[in-house]
Amino acid sequence: MATLTLRAAGFVRILVLAAVLGLRSRLLDSYNLANALPNVVYDLVVGGAMASVIVPMLTRAALTEPDGGAGGLRTDRTAQTIIAGHAFMQNLRRGNDELGVDAPRGLRVAAAFTELAGAI
Repeated sequence: MATLTLRAAGFVRILVLAAVLGLRSRLLDSYNLANALPNVVYDLVVGGAMASVIVPMLTRAALTEPDGGAGGLRTDRTAQTIIAGHAFMQNLRRGNDELGVDAPRGLRVAAAFTELAGAI
């Protein structure tokens, strides 16, 4: 239900922006660029961090471990934290914020990370 509400609110936001700033105007294009640019920079930075940390680690494990590196992600806390953090942020950005709702209030973020790590 929350996802449907967020989608409807996002659609109404787009309609209001188009009405206020004008459809196909430079002002609307400028707003969209300013709104999207931080997300693009975030994706590039996090993508770079993932590539610089995870890929070399998996390559090294695939070449040296007898299981081909399959157990590395289950035991390496750094990899688990990076992957879970990235997945957590992507889920929050997409409006999937129903993770960890059964946990006590002070432990919801930790529970959400744990749920995501278990899914990965």
